[in-house]
Amino acid sequence: MRTALVSRFTCDSSWYVGSTFALNFKKQVGLFRMDYLTKWRVQTACELLEAGSQNISEIANAVGYESESAFSVAGVTPLTGQV
Repeated sequence: MRTALVSRFTCDSSWYVGSTFALNFKKQVGLFRMDYLTKWRVQTACELLEAGSQNISEIANAVGYESESAFSVAGVTPLTGQV
């Protein structure tokens, strides 16, 4: 999942100049790219937590964090699913 997401962002942005891409992304989506990515990661992590079939480390990795601690540094509290 993480590889597909990174690839999508890389491919979609490869022909844009950085600031042009950022402004167009914000205009289309309503959020800056990293804000959107963080929101997607948290929403997906919450869904996976609710499903209950994976532990926190597995979920962190599934949504693109290198480790459970990186997931925690991002501000996600597993018990509430809040940022």
